[in-house]
Amino acid sequence: FRQKAERAMADRISSKQTVILVSHSLPQTERLSDRVIWLDKGRVREQGDPATVIESYEEALGVSNSRRNAETAVE
Repeated sequence: FRQKAERAMADRISSKQTVILVSHSLPQTERLSDRVIWLDKGRVREQGDPATVIESYEEALGVSNSRRNAETAVE
């Protein structure tokens, strides 16, 4: 189901439609997005390039890049 849903999302994105993805999966968010917004308690904390914003988010949480790389390999 996950692969089918991700393919459908990728198809929609490639058709140039606006897609809003709400996810806790950072690897999926980075893979599918060209722009992300990090919300913290309902306020925009950072927005822009997925890799940059996700890196800031992980630093704020104290998550190492090695953990993120391991999660990416599993996805």
